[in-house]
Amino acid sequence: MKIDLSRRLSLRTWFVFAFMFLLITPFLIVFIVVSSSSASSAPQPHEQTFEHTNQIIQMVLKNVSSWENPKWQSRLRAKLSTSSLEIRLFDAKHKMIFSNTPNDLRTMVNNPYPSMMIQSNQSSSMDFQATWIDQEHTILNGNKILGIAEIKEPMTIYGHKVSANTSFHDWISGPGGIIVWFFSFVISFLLVMYFIGKFLISKMKRVEESVRKINFGDFDIDLPSSVIREVNDLSVSLSIMKENLNTALAARDQAEQERRLMIASIVHDLRTPIFTIVGYLEGLKKGIVKEADKVDRYIKVCLDKSILLNQLVTDLFTYSTLDQPEQTLNCEKIEWVAFVDRVMEGFRLKAVNHYVNLTHHYTVSPIFMSGDPELLMRAISNLVENAFHYTPEGGNITLLSEIVNQQLQFMIEDTGPGFLTEDLEPIFKPFYRGDKSRNRKTGGSGLGLSITKQIITAHDGEIHADNSKEGGARITILLPLCSTNNDD
Repeated sequence: MKIDLSRRLSLRTWFVFAFMFLLITPFLIVFIVVSSSSASSAPQPHEQTFEHTNQIIQMVLKNVSSWENPKWQSRLRAKLSTSSLEIRLFDAKHKMIFSNTPNDLRTMVNNPYPSMMIQSNQSSSMDFQATWIDQEHTILNGNKILGIAEIKEPMTIYGHKVSANTSFHDWISGPGGIIVWFFSFVISFLLVMYFIGKFLISKMKRVEESVRKINFGDFDIDLPSSVIREVNDLSVSLSIMKENLNTALAARDQAEQERRLMIASIVHDLRTPIFTIVGYLEGLKKGIVKEADKVDRYIKVCLDKSILLNQLVTDLFTYSTLDQPEQTLNCEKIEWVAFVDRVMEGFRLKAVNHYVNLTHHYTVSPIFMSGDPELLMRAISNLVENAFHYTPEGGNITLLSEIVNQQLQFMIEDTGPGFLTEDLEPIFKPFYRGDKSRNRKTGGSGLGLSITKQIITAHDGEIHADNSKEGGARITILLPLCSTNNDD
């Protein structure tokens, strides 16, 4: 599960967002509804244009001689039917000769402009309130009054007539707004709860289920990812823990298997010589063998097996001691070339008896390093001894000491059959039976290479096994040098 944590927000941030959502959303919805109701009650476009109204007014003012003509009045009335104008015409004696107004009740207010008066009127035939303009035009011929025209038209606001359908707007601006806010809050709260349930509670339940399964040893779990950083971090941590537990359990099972194999190998290696010793001693006790030479041969076999048992017990003790974490090294400064030569002196006679050419080459001397002389001597002796087991008569065992990349590199090669490819990786495991080092005929205890690896590792070194170009076995050791070592 690959997850990018940098783009996820913390739980605290999500709660702040949820709080802001609950706080703002209801008011925002109320604002939108109120704004919409205000827009619906806003002024609507007037159905008559200014030009049409002006044409009717000019028709009235320029045809005063036709005011009492019935045909002219019919034409005027037809035009007024498509207009909001209300017109009253009076003769010179103030007698009304024409009117298209349903009633004559009106309230006049003085207009600061000449011959114009502005009046507020509420018409009983309309369901809205409006502001009207009354104009009184006196038609003169010199000083003689020919007639008076009163023209009444609705006053427009920016070219729109004021609407009076404000009942919904008044309701939403009052108690209706509270109701809308309440339902908006409930819906917002439910949305927040849905988010918490889906992205927090459900995820945590899956995490809890996964933890319960891990507790019972079931690692087949499906950990969820989440947009909440803490939940996602928890899933990632549990996933890492699951992988580590799987690795640890696999290592434990492998260690248990190796432990059982080691115990079985120890039992086998101890039982075989003990069985031989017991059998030969019983034969001697019962007098089965009476010839002196056979008695000596039986005693020699028992002695050899006793020496082998002693070597095996010593190797087991050394292996268990080196495996302890509190094991400390008695380090001192060692001149490596002379140290290896001293180890070789213990094998000179064996080399002569086995017709093996044992040599030590070095590219620079002296070479100084720090280590435990006793343990290092044991490690080198194990490698030389192991090489003797597989080098045929007339063969060569070559030791090489040199400095490579500011490290001491020590190699030992033989002209034996070499390692099998499948044995190169587990060759340093205790009691490994894949190669001939586990063969009792060679005299090995099966712990020599394992002990050598532990000694080299304790000195912060490395050890590797491979085959030389000629096909023989080759083991390479890398060890740190002393800081005072002269590389020249």
